[in-house]
Amino acid sequence: MGQFKAQQTTSHAWVPIPVENNPVPHPAQVCVNKSKELTDNTLTFIRNHPLMDRSVNPAGGKPMLIQTQGL
Repeated sequence: MGQFKAQQTTSHAWVPIPVENNPVPHPAQVCVNKSKELTDNTLTFIRNHPLMDRSVNPAGGKPMLIQTQGL
């Protein structure tokens, strides 16, 4: 689980949110396939903080979707 980023205004830099300001449980701990199963607080936090501080690696360590032909 990682930190999210936030920005005070559009003229401010994106900075990591302190861990203690993340919702409990952390959104990664409540990962479900249906957004209707997430709490309003979790959905609001995710909507307002779309960036993670570090890159997010795919489950299993490899890409889940590979395109082999051009569009």
